[in-house]
Amino acid sequence: MAIGYASIFWPQFVEFDGYILREGFSEKSLRGFEQQQNGNRLAVEATMNHLHIADIQHYNCEDASKDKLLVLGNVLKESTKPSFNGSFLTSLVP
Repeated sequence: MAIGYASIFWPQFVEFDGYILREGFSEKSLRGFEQQQNGNRLAVEATMNHLHIADIQHYNCEDASKDKLLVLGNVLKESTKPSFNGSFLTSLVP
């Protein structure tokens, strides 16, 4: 259903234990990535918040070409900025 795309194009973020993460994250995954990344908090956030764009399409989607996925990725990157900044701008500014 199209409503499912709302969480991709306008994700909700939460602050947890000093991280800013996509809403609905797994604490177990977070703790695992903390160990794998040797305390590199930026790497942990990047790993936890990443999205496999090809995975939001149906399996073996013939239209999911590299050039189209790059366009979609750039749109997602730009659309995430206002969602993120609007929620956490005050926590980012000293």
